[in-house]
Amino acid sequence: MAGGQQRQKRARKPNAAAYIGYVEDDEDIGSCSTSFNVYSDLRSMSANVSGVPSGSIMKKFEQIEKFQEAQAISKKEEDVGNPLSEEELQKALSIDSNQIPVQLAPAQLTDAKPGSKTKASPYERVWDYVPAQISESEADMALGKIRYQDSQGPLDTTAEIKNVEDHLLEVELKGIDAYTREQVCEAVSGTLSAEDAFRFVEKYLLPALHRRALSVGLKGSKKVLNPCLRVPRGVSVTPAGLTLQGAAADILVDKGIPPQFQEAAEKFVAKAKDNPADFRCHAKGVGLICNAAAGFEKDQYLGEYLGEVYPPWRWCEREAAGLAVKKEVNAKSNIPIFYNMLLELPESSENSKGYDVLWVDAKHRGSLLTRASHSCDPNVYTESKPRGGRFAVSLFAKRPIHCGEEIVYDYHCRTDSKYEMEKSICLCGTRLCRGSYVSYYNTELVETMVNDKHTTAHATALLLRACEDPTVESSHMEILRRNRLEDSVLGDLPPWGKKFAALVLEFVEAEREWLIENLTGHIFVDVADKDADSPTPSKAAAAPM
Repeated sequence: MAGGQQRQKRARKPNAAAYIGYVEDDEDIGSCSTSFNVYSDLRSMSANVSGVPSGSIMKKFEQIEKFQEAQAISKKEEDVGNPLSEEELQKALSIDSNQIPVQLAPAQLTDAKPGSKTKASPYERVWDYVPAQISESEADMALGKIRYQDSQGPLDTTAEIKNVEDHLLEVELKGIDAYTREQVCEAVSGTLSAEDAFRFVEKYLLPALHRRALSVGLKGSKKVLNPCLRVPRGVSVTPAGLTLQGAAADILVDKGIPPQFQEAAEKFVAKAKDNPADFRCHAKGVGLICNAAAGFEKDQYLGEYLGEVYPPWRWCEREAAGLAVKKEVNAKSNIPIFYNMLLELPESSENSKGYDVLWVDAKHRGSLLTRASHSCDPNVYTESKPRGGRFAVSLFAKRPIHCGEEIVYDYHCRTDSKYEMEKSICLCGTRLCRGSYVSYYNTELVETMVNDKHTTAHATALLLRACEDPTVESSHMEILRRNRLEDSVLGDLPPWGKKFAALVLEFVEAEREWLIENLTGHIFVDVADKDADSPTPSKAAAAPM
């Protein structure tokens, strides 16, 4: 999910990762690849047409995508080999036939660069969970799980959510990475202490940058800005003025800022003038700014993470299909953009059917809060808890949030791809910034037991065992209950399905014990290796472990 972290470069050639969002849920891999090839052809053509201004080509992309949807994404077998004829391409682009290249150049995949700018993707605002674009029965089942077992009548939290959203501003923002933050702190180090240097960045410089973004992004809008969100009187901001130097200049003329921080701003402006490349800020997509005069109190309810609801198997199938398409067209993983969140249904008095999970996807339909950005030092936290007759991912203020602050929460995302982690540069600019909004999770050791003891052959053997004797014994039911899998997950599974689930959980429980023992041992061995030369008795004693 996430949300609003779009820092992809508008590529002249297609990128498979950018196309995945257009894949329909019921398309097979062949159809997905065909659709992508059409998209590639159109992109390649627009990049190779001579005599046509690139700007006019870009203006036609909306028309092209509509034409693609109507003509190219076809499930007819005759379309698969040659999706669009030369004449159809001409019609899609509305250009002279003499300008159509004889042969379309093959698509070249390009990677987005960290910090590069792109417009925010449009989405439909919703004020409740909505069915995903899947079969009606599965969509109804997923939505039904959200409701309390004994809840009756319509569930409407629209008024409560809108009351908060009326005080939030949605606008394209810029941020800084950890390197730039350190450069700023170094620039003002002679004037401010280390602690005050961080305060200068977090409390004065970044908010001033946000005010400039609001001045540009909401120009001509009917939104009424709180006085604290306006740039100083007499200052006119253009898109080119969305810089740290411009933000620091605003601090200099703001009489409400303490003198020592104005002195630091003056020093920073002089330093940045000599070395502007060290103090670049980057577009980070859409963000949310608090426009409430009184701000939000600690633990105040802000709203819900709303979107399309998927049962886990359909969500995993969709993700697997997307990865397969990218692999087929040899596309590297792009910068991750998250618009999805896991909704856990805990076993509780409101949910007597046992633990369950659902996926909420807000990429195309979602609530305003789904556009909040990531921060390693967030002012908002999320909870899956009952509210208003249903379970929901609710967002609350982690601490008091003042007018002008950006609404941010920690995405808590992990990946097993070092490439993906390195590309996911965090732009929160806080002192706690981890450098990336995606944590690297090395699965090599974690998957050791699975690769050795739970291969496809092992899993097939368990499945055959369950099918040959589908008797579900009390020991099997105990394992299922111990892992909180009851009616909500098991539902109408046949006996062999429940037994198979119990047999898999037997392995999971054994694996859990093995991981605890071996991961702990692995940590101690690593520490012992690093300290092998140390004479400290306690460290030497740890080595045999």
